[in-house]
Amino acid sequence: MIGRFTLLLPALLLLAAAACGSDSSAPGATKGVSGDPRQALTKAQAALRSAGGYRLRVEQSNFLLPSWGGAENGTIVVNGDASVAQAELGRTGEPNATYAITLINGQTYFKRSTCDETFRRSGGSPEVLTPYLLVNNEALLTAKDASIRDGAIIATLDKLGPVTIELDGSMRPKTIVGVSNGRELRWTFEAYGVSVPAKAPTGNVRDQGPGGIPC
Repeated sequence: MIGRFTLLLPALLLLAAAACGSDSSAPGATKGVSGDPRQALTKAQAALRSAGGYRLRVEQSNFLLPSWGGAENGTIVVNGDASVAQAELGRTGEPNATYAITLINGQTYFKRSTCDETFRRSGGSPEVLTPYLLVNNEALLTAKDASIRDGAIIATLDKLGPVTIELDGSMRPKTIVGVSNGRELRWTFEAYGVSVPAKAPTGNVRDQGPGGIPC
């Protein structure tokens, strides 16, 4: 059996386990922001960094991920320092399957829902999930054209473009709303203080690109 290893547990169970972490908490009520938008973004970045990880539900259409291609709706769980992440996402053009994508030890592994085998993204490709790793890509801190409108932050984020950002009472992001492929993009932070109980696969794990239905 060549490379027929999963990432400790099926991806959906991993996401459910992360959601039930004893220290996890849902974002608080939306906090209207006023004053200096740069200061608000700096506080939001700091709050995100100290939040101890988060679970993100994404609604998006053909959102381009580096070394991957278009991604559709799904869920991403990111640990505190964004060194480990687990996603369950649709892939553009493949409506009948989802992909479990795991970043661990600087490597990206994936498993298509219709396959038994887990693959490593060719070359390791640690950048695949980087748009969702807001802790270490510092997207909030480096936002451009920031302003405040109706209590929300309007800014241009790297990889996302123009967005509206709502914060909770702890200055943590609650929603990020923009446009993806001409449709609304909505990222909702469902919980903070979550863990990602993933382990790298063992055995003979083959390199593979995500396309072409690998099994």
